[in-house]
Amino acid sequence: MIPINEVSDQENDQVSDQVIQIIKNELNEKAIEVLQMLKNKPHPRKEILKALDLSNHTDNKVRYIDPLKNIGWIVYTIPENPTDRNQKYKLSTSGIEVLKLINLK
Repeated sequence: MIPINEVSDQENDQVSDQVIQIIKNELNEKAIEVLQMLKNKPHPRKEILKALDLSNHTDNKVRYIDPLKNIGWIVYTIPENPTDRNQKYKLSTSGIEVLKLINLK
């Protein structure tokens, strides 16, 4: 008979693998690059897009940065003033957790 805690660990691993696969399937490579870039320090929009080899254009922000912000994986460093010229993006707590999951496999 398998001990209950071993079954739970096995089930947890299977669920984690499924969640990781869903995240990887839903996120494009550029979104994952953004999360990894913000792991160490906040960056302004211009630097994020440049690192992705994209122009600093609103369409690129809407496509690659806004979805991560909308689901709460990245946040403003100056949330009270979104248009501040010194605005940067950083990982949220949930963004850190997602990045940990992605990097596990």
